[in-house]
Amino acid sequence: MRRIDAVMRMYPVQTRDKTPGNRYRRKIVHFGTEMEGFIPTFGDLIAVQHDMVGWGKQAEAVGWNAATRTLKVSEPLAITGLNVVALRRANGSQTDPIAVTAGASDYELILATVPDFGVEAAGQMRERTHVAFGTAATYSTMAKVLTARPRGLYEVAIDAVVEDPSIHTAETGVVAPPLVTSNLPRRPTKPVVAGLFARRIPGDATRCVFGWRPAPGADTYDLEMAEGTDVDDPDARWTRVSDTSAATQAQFLLHSARTMIRVRGVGLTAGPWVAATLGSLISNFWNTDATPFWTSDSNPFWST
Repeated sequence: MRRIDAVMRMYPVQTRDKTPGNRYRRKIVHFGTEMEGFIPTFGDLIAVQHDMVGWGKQAEAVGWNAATRTLKVSEPLAITGLNVVALRRANGSQTDPIAVTAGASDYELILATVPDFGVEAAGQMRERTHVAFGTAATYSTMAKVLTARPRGLYEVAIDAVVEDPSIHTAETGVVAPPLVTSNLPRRPTKPVVAGLFARRIPGDATRCVFGWRPAPGADTYDLEMAEGTDVDDPDARWTRVSDTSAATQAQFLLHSARTMIRVRGVGLTAGPWVAATLGSLISNFWNTDATPFWTSDSNPFWST
């Protein structure tokens, strides 16, 4: 298989999941490029770079000093740790990653080694050298070309599938580390409920309104009640009172002022329980027990 590593100037990337029989090749990228898009053909391996999904940052060389190995770039590239750059050669191929350190500003990088080709920075007779910047794992991602469709004399639309090294080692029992294909927020696996509260219903001492902040990733919520004053009691007998998709519920109190309540969110999996006693949610709650007026309790009508 012919390998072509081309760092391409990309238009906005779209990604979507594909689920054919192939387990590891499921991310499809669509992008447009200029005449360098005529270089790769079906099945070629290319390096795709885009900062929106965490595949490095892109810039062009605007200055190069081989003696000091100082590369000036068109965009600010701040050093955040062990960073590297990969440079595009004149034939569209990509260099191996080169370690870099900070220069005088975010527009200057000091390369650890001199590239094996002449860096083009003037941009007068030839296109400036393209620079992919990031960590060793995220300066670009490898993708296999599926289609390359001309959009005229100077533009090409390319569809490619993100490559996974496990494709080539699965039969030997070696599973490569999972690829980081996006820095975009992901749906939480275990939704976490927070902000549990309770409010009394005027004129009704047998019911309360319970609520909480909606948990990201939760499709439904489980509500349970038990009798007691210790939510961590392993012997507490919890009773399911509701399965709901709303973040508020009006419920009858199963155990009057001694009611404990717990809630959890359920999404891809069930999240952790958040529990509280009724007394901690409502500081003074009407005691519905038949307490005589002559009790020694100084405030017989309220329970904390």
